[in-house]
This record gives sequence, C-alpha cells and structure tokens, in this order.
Amino acid sequence: MEAALVAASLSSNLAFVPQRRQRFILIAVRGDVGAPLPDLDAAVERLQAMPVVTLRDKFPHWRKGGCYFHQNRGSGKKCIYSLDGVSPPLRKNCGTITRTYRASPADDGKFEDCVWPSVRELGDIAGWPPDAYLPPVRTKAGRILGNCVVPAVGEF
Repeated sequence: MEAALVAASLSSNLAFVPQRRQRFILIAVRGDVGAPLPDLDAAVERLQAMPVVTLRDKFPHWRKGGCYFHQNRGSGKKCIYSLDGVSPPLRKNCGTITRTYRASPADDGKFEDCVWPSVRELGDIAGWPPDAYLPPVRTKAGRILGNCVVPAVGEF
C-alpha cells in the first residue's frame, strides 16, 4: 500500500486578509497514489511574493492617525496596533468593546485614537465574504469570527 504526504505552513495575511493567523496544512493520501499531489510549497511561495494586505489597505476610510484596538488574552499586553500592519488573530472576545484600558509600553497608539471595527468590518478582517451572515450582536459575531478558519485559507 502506498502513502504520500504534503505539508505547508500558511499565514492568513498571505491570503489577502489583514489578519495574522498561522495555519499548518497537511494532505495525506493512503492507497493508490496515482494522481500527483499539489505542490503546496510552490503555492505558498507564490502567495509570499504578493504584497501583504494591511488594515489601512482594507479600510482606507479609517482615520489617518488612528490605530486599532484588539483585546489581548492577557492583561498588561499590547492591545493597540498600527493600521499599517495586520490584525493579530481574532479571538472570540473580538466583538467586545472595552470602556477602559491601561496602556502597555508596547502599544502603537493611544486608546482614545482607536478605531472600533463594526461587526461587518470584523468579518472583513476574518476574510468573510461581504454577503455572509453574521449576527448583529457584537459578542455573538465575535464568538463566531474568533473560532473560524479564514475562508481564504480554507480555499487554499
């Protein structure tokens, strides 16, 4: 009996999504391996040659001097990010809007200058199609987006 494996590591920001979410892709075939397996390394190389999509690229209407608030899992860690980068991985608490925040030295801006993405914009960060249904309640939408696989990575 034959068997074959191909594997690749892929970040969602390489798939035209302004979010950094690393994924490992493994394709295993057992049995008759007659058909050629996909060349995942070549596909990842092609994606790495493409420009990274930043939050500012995706949302040009967000104010120029602004920054992006992303609730971190731990207290005292960076939660404010530049719009010139990508979002950290969305977590299930991404729909929560905090009222107060204690600044971290690692922050890229001030809390009062932060952009608070709408539910639809959170969906865009996660790579969801514009017509995909998301609950209008932020916390419910955040739970879905924080647990999802970025659609573009799934298509890869």
